[in-house]
Amino acid sequence: MNSLPAHRLFVFLSLAILVALTMACDSAAATSTGRPSRAETAQLVSPPSVPAPIDRNTPAVVTVSLETTEVTRRLADGVDYKFWTFNGTVPGPMVRVREGDTVDLTLANSAESGAAHSIDLHAVTGPGGGAIYTQVSPGKEKTFTFKALNPGLYVYHCATSLIPQHISNGMYGLILVEPKAGLPKVDWAGRKVVAGIGGFDVDDGGPGKKGVMESVVGGFWAVKYTDDNVRRK
Repeated sequence: MNSLPAHRLFVFLSLAILVALTMACDSAAATSTGRPSRAETAQLVSPPSVPAPIDRNTPAVVTVSLETTEVTRRLADGVDYKFWTFNGTVPGPMVRVREGDTVDLTLANSAESGAAHSIDLHAVTGPGGGAIYTQVSPGKEKTFTFKALNPGLYVYHCATSLIPQHISNGMYGLILVEPKAGLPKVDWAGRKVVAGIGGFDVDDGGPGKKGVMESVVGGFWAVKYTDDNVRRK
């Protein structure tokens, strides 16, 4: 029986190993870039409540559904004001996901809205944070998908022109991307807080006119990191 020359045997084995490594890498890439098999719907609650901590250690496909609505409510001083909202509240509901999650976010704009709206989530890696894909006219909805790559607490807001007008009318909220290892324990004495404040122009008088920043209500929140949760006070 004739044997292969040493150099040919070496080339043959090298090619076999290369093919095997390539197939293994392709399989790993398909697994790492594919959608997680677990699916769940995000728990959205009205502020000042926050969603419960995430009780899993694997990534999931998380469905988030938000609706932009324009609602008239009474300010503390008795002045009626038309708020532009996410899910009817100012701030909008807090979104809570885990690092590595794939998020399918649907933004619907109420048919009764007087303007187009969108959402820019600062937790999204890439320009615009989803705003390009979610410019939604009244009565319509759009969906886009992103992967939560970076843990942290981020703001989201409407990013339809004029952006300051949409934000100042109430279109903002928070999204928490929990780290894979979970939130660290934090002593109450050294707690971290996130705070924001919103003002409303009740007269639409313009800069320097009466009514600008006359009422500051409702848009303040503080988030505390506790041993096992994030709470809003």
